[in-house]
Amino acid sequence: MICVIVNRGYSEEVMVAARAAGAGGGTVIHSRSVVDDTALPHVGADLAEEKDIVIIVANAETKLAIMQAISEKCGIKTEAKGIVYSLPIDNVIGLSD
Repeated sequence: MICVIVNRGYSEEVMVAARAAGAGGGTVIHSRSVVDDTALPHVGADLAEEKDIVIIVANAETKLAIMQAISEKCGIKTEAKGIVYSLPIDNVIGLSD
């Protein structure tokens, strides 16, 4: 599972980059961080603003290419201020009977 946290309004740019690298689709969650102000300088981004979280399920073969494409278009050094990370999916319940 690829997770991308970007400034609000950049989720479509994330998905354009992800699809170009092989992603089939994703889910967008609108969010707002609740962070202690003393932690913000260590993170390197303003986490107190409203954000979009994009979740993409990808196979191991395409995961890195998708993450790199997103980072190039919407990474931390862009206006999107994106942070891209992945987590393993060990089990899934509820997708089939």
